[in-house]
Amino acid sequence: MRAQLEQTLRAAGVERIVLLAGAVFDPAQHGVAGTEPAGSGGVLQGVARGSGRLAPRRDRRTTGGGDRVAGMTGSWTLAIDFGTSNTTAALQRGAAPARPVRLSDQADQMPSAVLARGDQLVTGVEAVRSARLDPAAYEANPKRRLGEADLLLGDRDLSGVELAAAVLRTVHGRVDRAVDGQPVREVRLTHPEQWARPRQDLLVRAAEQAGFDADTIRLISEPVAAASSYAASEPVPAGGHVAVFDFGGGTLDVAVLRASGRAGEPFEVVAADGVDPLGGEDLDTHLQGWALHQLRQRGEDTLLAALLDPAELGARLNLRDQVRAAKHALSDYQSAQIPLSVGAERAVITITAGEFDQLIEPDIDAAIELTRRTLRMAGLTSGDLHQLYLTGGSSHLHLVQRRVAELLGRPPATLDDPKLVVCLGALSAP
Repeated sequence: MRAQLEQTLRAAGVERIVLLAGAVFDPAQHGVAGTEPAGSGGVLQGVARGSGRLAPRRDRRTTGGGDRVAGMTGSWTLAIDFGTSNTTAALQRGAAPARPVRLSDQADQMPSAVLARGDQLVTGVEAVRSARLDPAAYEANPKRRLGEADLLLGDRDLSGVELAAAVLRTVHGRVDRAVDGQPVREVRLTHPEQWARPRQDLLVRAAEQAGFDADTIRLISEPVAAASSYAASEPVPAGGHVAVFDFGGGTLDVAVLRASGRAGEPFEVVAADGVDPLGGEDLDTHLQGWALHQLRQRGEDTLLAALLDPAELGARLNLRDQVRAAKHALSDYQSAQIPLSVGAERAVITITAGEFDQLIEPDIDAAIELTRRTLRMAGLTSGDLHQLYLTGGSSHLHLVQRRVAELLGRPPATLDDPKLVVCLGALSAP
């Protein structure tokens, strides 16, 4: 009966049926990844700085697989932006519009966090949630640890590549479900422009361990991807210069690019600089310190001592969540509340948008100075730019957009979700 039904539906033009009941549990869909390494793959080739071209990263001796993949029709292209704090991915099939991959149950992005649980590595939202129970087994920012060899998570001795592979393996599982087992022709991994070849090679190794075919992996720098995303809707004239202001959860990267006008190589990076750490997590730290200072000023000494007690790490992680939620709320409201609690001790701190702007102003000043310095490296002024593009989750802050607009003399370019600009743009690049 099922075969007859499928035949009838296909004859009517129905290609896929989505069942709303009888869901199958997939460990990768729930942020649980094993740690066994995959095949080693070939010798890896790097991307020349300033290129913007997607360079093959396989041994020249390995040609058959690459030719076979390139010849496929109707298959998917995948882009992954493995970020310091969050990871995003997007898919595209042929000339159809690119679409983000839902990497967690409630969002298109997933935290890049990893937690060791027995012989498994738990990632994403589940890792963040479980960190309250086992903080010693938790790593919030595996991208920063990519070059490290001996990292102790709980009783596990792991490498940064293994942690990155766990995150990418979760993406792999989500993507498999999204494409319903159809082939992925190319996997585009984005990386900071400042990353040298050895660091890029580690990212590719992590992707291979996550189960991605080495013959499909390509690299593209994050500013080239971001510029390509914006240029897809507003072309940049040949010879024109644009800047990318990428303010994420953990880092700030600024790059100046020139539109080459050449097919296959639309942008070349002429100057780039960055600060790590400087991002949303640093702003969270400032806000958390401010909230604790307010407790001290109000004489809430018992609650303050409890929050500072090393044994109350779970309470401090909860405080961190509340601080982050307040920061996001200040993008829409003039004030936000921060609830603090340990056991029976409770308090609520209110911060206004003006107080928050004053609190983070030194960091935003540093971000603007980095932008000026990068423009000087390129031999340009802000008036020479065709446009400045904002990307990264922290770029939505009102103070950031106001200060960048003051630098430019006009509003910067923004898109609906700055966290998706890089992964979607990687699919727009030739």
